[in-house]
This record gives sequence, structure tokens and C-alpha cells, in this order.
Amino acid sequence: MFRQVVPESLVKEAVRSICDFAGAWPEDPASWLRLPPENDDVVPLHHAPALWKIRMYPAVYAAFCEIYGTERLWVSMDRARFRAPNGHARVPVSERLAWSGDPRGAHPGVVHGMLFLTDLSAESGGFRCSPAVYREIESWWRERPSADWRVPELGEAPVESVSARAGDLLVWDPRLPCSASTNLGDRPHIAQFVTMMPTEIFSDPERERRKRVRLFTERRAPENQRGWAGQPDPELAFSIELTELARKLIGFEPWG
Repeated sequence: MFRQVVPESLVKEAVRSICDFAGAWPEDPASWLRLPPENDDVVPLHHAPALWKIRMYPAVYAAFCEIYGTERLWVSMDRARFRAPNGHARVPVSERLAWSGDPRGAHPGVVHGMLFLTDLSAESGGFRCSPAVYREIESWWRERPSADWRVPELGEAPVESVSARAGDLLVWDPRLPCSASTNLGDRPHIAQFVTMMPTEIFSDPERERRKRVRLFTERRAPENQRGWAGQPDPELAFSIELTELARKLIGFEPWG
């Protein structure tokens, strides 16, 4: 966890953009039911200027540089999250720990990330994981050769809940079994998904660079994040003032 990497002003701006897009506001419980139930807690917003201000914020970039040990990074164009308190959620939350991909293969080299835009305590729910399984991931799988990673049976593995403040950045290895959890508080949990990846992991970096520039220019979501209820495609082309760092993180300019 990287604490307080984004200032309050950017947090508030991002919350406002996400809530205005979703038509749901923290201070209006009646509005929480307007979220499409088929979207669960996903807010399919990718190119709001406020979200880009966070992606290009130097402290966010510095966190991923520290993780990867390189400055040559590209930033994701991920979506946001709005999770209503349990009494207002129309879709039950699955708290079963799981992996987003097969954790037995080679390390994919890309971490997951989430920037918290509201406070949450471990008791109110938000993010659950099992560091104990992660620390022993290789031996865990050797002892369970027939296990199906898509339906993990973690038994009595210890589970930890994460607490965070607005402005904190949570980064985790995809081999960490985790899940969202029921919001047991009385306020929505709002967050922005954001990660970065080394440019060198792509087999055809130039092709990837062109694709990234096109997604930004056309204001479109990545292909695997399209088709959600209420998602505009393309999004409105708000003016976004890119810093020199942002131009490199997208792919408009090369890294040195």
C-alpha cells in the first residue's frame, strides 16, 4: 500500500466525475439504486479528465517505478468503481477469494492497482486477500495438482481485510488470491483502477504504442472493457491537457 499518493483536490475531482457519470452521489442514498445491476459496482468511465490527472500524477508514477525498477512505463486506461452499502446493493457480492488468471504460469510481469477515493476500514469491507497463500503459492499448487484456479478451494486459509484512506494506492500481484467484499458501512466505496506496465513486456511495442494512442485519441475503452450497460463508445471528447510525463505514459512520445 502506498499511502496518500494523490492530494485531496484530485480525489474530490475524480469522485465528482465518477458520481456525475453514474448518476449516483454519496450524499443521496436514493441515487445509489440508479446504478445498472448488471454492472455490479463497475462504472465504465475511462477518459474523464479527472481520471487522467490521477494517472499522470508524478507520485502515482513513482510508485510503479519503485515496483518495476524502471522508468519506461505505460499507464492503463482502466475504469472506476462505485460500491453501495450492503442494504442498497441490488447484486449480492461474492466474497469468494479468486485469481484473475491462472497463477501457476510464469509471472505475467504486470501488477494490479486501485486508487481509493473514499475512506474504508477493514471492518466495513472493501478488499480481502490471503497473503499466506500468496507467500506459499508455488508449494500450494504443487500440493494440489488437480485444483482448478477458476474455482479455488482455499479451505481455512487466513484472510485479511484492507483498510485505506482516500488517496491511498493499493498495488497487488495477480497471484494474490483476493476479492471485493460487501460494503458494511453506511457510505459508498469509490475507487479508480489504475496500473502501469513496463513497455518491454510487449512482443511488438510499436504496435501496442499505436493502439494506445488510438484508444486515447478516440476516447475508447480497452477492447476487453467494453459492452457495459450505460457505457458510451466513444466517450465524450473532453479536453485533456497532457503533461510531458503523460504523453510518455500513453505512448505519444518515446522513453529516452
